[in-house]
Amino acid sequence: MVFAKGNLQYQASSDSWRFAEHQYDFVGDDEYGTVYIGSTKCNGEKAKADYSGWIELFPWGSSNWDNPNGVNGKEPWVRYSSQEDHYAGGDANNDLTGDYADADWAWHNAIEGDEAHTWRTMTYDEWNYVFTRNDTTLCGQARIEIGYYNYVRGLVLLPDNWEEVKPEGLAFYVGARLNYSKNKLTLEQWEQMATAGAVFLPITGNRQSGVDFFVANCEPSSAIGNYWTTTHKDEKDAWLFNFGDGQASKHPARMTAGHRYWGYAVRPVKAAAEAPTDVEMTDEQIPVSRKQLREGVILIEHNGRKYSVTGQKIESLEGTQR
Repeated sequence: MVFAKGNLQYQASSDSWRFAEHQYDFVGDDEYGTVYIGSTKCNGEKAKADYSGWIELFPWGSSNWDNPNGVNGKEPWVRYSSQEDHYAGGDANNDLTGDYADADWAWHNAIEGDEAHTWRTMTYDEWNYVFTRNDTTLCGQARIEIGYYNYVRGLVLLPDNWEEVKPEGLAFYVGARLNYSKNKLTLEQWEQMATAGAVFLPITGNRQSGVDFFVANCEPSSAIGNYWTTTHKDEKDAWLFNFGDGQASKHPARMTAGHRYWGYAVRPVKAAAEAPTDVEMTDEQIPVSRKQLREGVILIEHNGRKYSVTGQKIESLEGTQR
């Protein structure tokens, strides 16, 4: 799988979707955030049907899919809703996959020239794999110093071959119970890491619905990253992952759950290449395989060869990332 170049964003006034310009960009409120329309900072608290700014904190299943298998609160900017309004197909036990996959924000929509059904949001199991591979030694919190904003905090995902490709002389601390200041990166250092295959997930805060509609936890003093999965948890919540400053968790990010009508961020992925998947093998013929995250792409290593998750043999990763 290939990670999108930035978080998924939506503009209600034009009913259009895009990816953030940079991996570290995020939409906050009037004070915090790095996304602008002209000289005006985009503000997630102003989300409504005619808002011309970009938003990125969406209720669960709010892909604008007008279908009985979708959710009632389908609008990405929806403010006031209930848990039941975000049941795909009217059933709390449905995930945003299979018959209900078009309730996935990324899967349902055309994004930046790519047709609908190109990008998707990962499941609980997929994100959990990313955070627990190699016993947490390939993730770490960091802050990136950028010009027009003092710094952006977030979580860095390193490729499996990090020791082979890491920039010379760059020390990066990985593991849990770190704080963002442990890894202070200049913009140049981050660009070197990105070239080597690292992925950055910025802090996002969360968009809360109620009498007062606001974006919380996006300020530097309590910065938290919250990202949806497509997997339901129970009648009230769906699964997401989050990370924060010095978070007391075994892993740098933790799988948790959140109210479906609250707004969280989405970082989509897509298949590295299309390939036929009709090859059949018996259980005895299937050798042991393992997953890798290399240069931002999830690969399957099988019999000493590397394949995309759709089964295509990978000779080189050049040109596969956006």
